[in-house]
Amino acid sequence: MDNASTDATESVCRNYLLKDRRIKYFRQASNIGPFPNFSAAFKQSSGELFMWLADDDWLDNMYVRVCVEALLGRPEYSLVCGLARYYCGGRFNRVGRAVNLRSRNPCWRVLRYYAQVTDNAMFYGLMRRESAARCPLRKVTASDWLFVSGLAFQGQVRTLESVCLHREEGGLSADRRKSAAALGSTAFAVRLPFLAIAMHAFMDVLVTAPVYSGFGRPRRMCFASLVFAQVLMSKVLLPAPLRVIVRSLRAALGSRLYRTIRERFRHG
Repeated sequence: MDNASTDATESVCRNYLLKDRRIKYFRQASNIGPFPNFSAAFKQSSGELFMWLADDDWLDNMYVRVCVEALLGRPEYSLVCGLARYYCGGRFNRVGRAVNLRSRNPCWRVLRYYAQVTDNAMFYGLMRRESAARCPLRKVTASDWLFVSGLAFQGQVRTLESVCLHREEGGLSADRRKSAAALGSTAFAVRLPFLAIAMHAFMDVLVTAPVYSGFGRPRRMCFASLVFAQVLMSKVLLPAPLRVIVRSLRAALGSRLYRTIRERFRHG
């Protein structure tokens, strides 16, 4: 799905069309923004399973096969993804966070997701088309967060560390301010992105997203308020004191022991 690119994307894609009939290529007449373009790609698809991949990302050779086997083998899963590895200028930089949402309670999965989400590489995981259709992307800041939270409400989310999604940092999604500007967001959303995300998440649960419609109005209001509070607590109120605590622990334990404990906590 070519969002009116200005480089050689069109010619490269049309050459691949001649080599493989399974490939479909669509080009926007003008740039419609990131999330509308993602939505357009979804509407053009027809498979039982679905995933997106950004133009500057790439996958391990067995990524799709491993994710398909995991998703089809566990009907309670709504989303399966590999571990994200990030690069800067082609050089490896860091490993992304492995997020696993395995609770049987859908509300708890959503709250845990908002507590842990940062770069949200899970957006590029493998999902069932039927589940994704219940979480339409909106033209708002962090629409990808709202989308994955809807999937987490429908089923468990698993990060497979045996395969990797490789991502080049520095793109639009790496900068929330740039992303908000690209979406035509208000000055408020650009200046206070996490407060805007909290408000969008609140409205998503309360009104917008069809996936939460099974809740009655009082329960939906209560859950929406919890989601709003979770986003603010985890992204705005807690990070500053947590950084002080982390630095103190690292100094007290030593960097090597601190890293060992941190990895055990993340994976287990």
